[in-house]
Amino acid sequence: MAPDTKPTILLIEDSQQLRWTISMHFRALGWRVLRARSAAPALAVIARRKVDAVVIDKDLPCDGGADPLPALKRAGIPVVAVEGPAPELDALESRLRRLIGAND
Repeated sequence: MAPDTKPTILLIEDSQQLRWTISMHFRALGWRVLRARSAAPALAVIARRKVDAVVIDKDLPCDGGADPLPALKRAGIPVVAVEGPAPELDALESRLRRLIGAND
């Protein structure tokens, strides 16, 4: 990955507050963040944008039967599932960097 290329993550989270908090954290660290509140919009993003990794709410409610995980697996996109009201963001970023091979 070129040094001037920002890695792109797709954040799939139904809580607006958590979407905002996680997005702001990663943007401040130089990541490009795409957001979706449920599976259906996430699948649309995956179909039209290059995504380096996905952060998904482990407890994401079912969205009309849409499950983004099979599409992510077929595309070879690394996925990190988070749970709880306050994921540890520094640990999450470290894990994402290892998954996509990004260095500081």
